[in-house]
Amino acid sequence: MKLLTLHEVAETLAIHYETARRYCKNGELEYIQRPGCAMRVTDIELNRYIERHTQCRVQSSHQELEKHPEQTRCISMIKENELLQDLRIDRMLDNT
Repeated sequence: MKLLTLHEVAETLAIHYETARRYCKNGELEYIQRPGCAMRVTDIELNRYIERHTQCRVQSSHQELEKHPEQTRCISMIKENELLQDLRIDRMLDNT
């Protein structure tokens, strides 16, 4: 387990130092603070935070897609075309 400074947390999350501090104060990120010392966040807690927020984004994007089935079909078609193009490129590379 590694203890990270708020600056390291902010850099990892691509947020401002004060935002990382606010997340700790609001309880969004658990932190450790010994008397007279700065706040520290464990790498385990940071990974949990990232995991929680990644899942939230994926769930909300799925919910949005369910509201708009025509967009889901378009996205599926685009992904299918990308896969086909990747297969063609792979075959071309195999033939060289």
